[in-house]
Amino acid sequence: MPPADTAPPRRFFPTHINTYRQCPERYYHQYIRKRKGVPQFNRPLIVGGATHRLIAAVLPGYMRFGRIDLDLEAQAREEIATSDYPDEELPYREQDALDAIEMTQTALDMLPRDATSLLQERKLAMLLGRSGVEICAQVDLVVQTGDGAIEHIDFKTGKVRDNSVQSLMLRAVVGKRYRAAREIRSTTLYLAHRQRQTQTLDPDASKADWAGIARDIRAIRALDSFRPTPGPLCEYCPFQQRECSVW
Repeated sequence: MPPADTAPPRRFFPTHINTYRQCPERYYHQYIRKRKGVPQFNRPLIVGGATHRLIAAVLPGYMRFGRIDLDLEAQAREEIATSDYPDEELPYREQDALDAIEMTQTALDMLPRDATSLLQERKLAMLLGRSGVEICAQVDLVVQTGDGAIEHIDFKTGKVRDNSVQSLMLRAVVGKRYRAAREIRSTTLYLAHRQRQTQTLDPDASKADWAGIARDIRAIRALDSFRPTPGPLCEYCPFQQRECSVW
């Protein structure tokens, strides 16, 4: 349990809520105790991180001038080379760099053609009612499309899955910043699958999801609900070997 003088957290990102739902004990070690743990080697995570950094590097020039202003192949190999690959995984580094290049190019190809960039790689926040709690989200890209709508775009390199928590929290912070917009759209680009999901989130339809997020925040701030929840993702948890009460 947290020390008696531990202050309840007041800033929440989508990763906080998703981590808590995956395993409250992991949330406790990672965000309450702020332990580092022992990261498990995860190639998809490495490729995803490299891809996001490549996209961030090329987006400013691409959105303004429609061109890529750096050596994408050299940059991708440099990004991958900074990761600590075990000896048995070293043969995969070249393919991982090529995958990051392909997904970066896919991201550019899938951008709306009539869009003007407003924000790139920006952290946004808003207060949740009068509670003093902040909802925060890291925005990959916000654009204004030719029809005047605001569209926030999130790049995903993994499987197509439910991202309702992230979509809702992104929609909230973007909506707070662009409250005068006639429409705000939420788009997720699944780069490995070349799939696009775009929706205009309906506040009424989202009430149940928001209630779930608020319930999780209340439980976290009570500092007494950090049970372990073993599952298939345990092998990737940095706290499995040293901190976890199950393993």
